[in-house]
Amino acid sequence: MYDVNNGMRALWAREALKTFQRVCRTDDCDAIPDLICDLLHLCDMNPEKYGNAADAIRRGAANYEFERDEENSDEI
Repeated sequence: MYDVNNGMRALWAREALKTFQRVCRTDDCDAIPDLICDLLHLCDMNPEKYGNAADAIRRGAANYEFERDEENSDEI
């Protein structure tokens, strides 16, 4: 296993976003909000597999804060 940092996570997200933009023809300005919106639609369609949309938002925000704070504390 290797150490994962937020820069790597951002690169993974960028690759997913590039694929989403290619398929949906979304411009850079709207790509992230549109992808988030579509992921929430996916939760609504498959809550037993992905959980509900509100929980996904809460968990995603909590994960982001944890990972950001963890990396910031490593720099001290």
